[in-house]
Amino acid sequence: MQLPKKVLIDKEVYEVRTMTTEEHGPENNIRGLCYSQGPDKTNAIAISAQIGHKQQACTFLHEVCHAILAPLKLHNRREERIVLRLEEGLSSFLAKNPTLVAHLVSTLRA
Repeated sequence: MQLPKKVLIDKEVYEVRTMTTEEHGPENNIRGLCYSQGPDKTNAIAISAQIGHKQQACTFLHEVCHAILAPLKLHNRREERIVLRLEEGLSSFLAKNPTLVAHLVSTLRA
């Protein structure tokens, strides 16, 4: 998957990059990370290059959900459950409704 260099989520800019070796964790099982630092500080989304394109897309969407929820400062297991459900639902919605998604994007940009 071709990752963008940055994304804008609400008013925050997030740098997008591939994960470092250290970020993958000792068991090499971490697929993505979201660093939300708040206004005037660095925000980043890191995605593993060691997973397939479809998994990268799902992981990217997962980390975007974390970024959207960052202002709520949940940072607990409940946040992860919420994000997992949002990722699954949005991934399904986007994949199964491409015409509607294109229409929504066009309408929101107008």
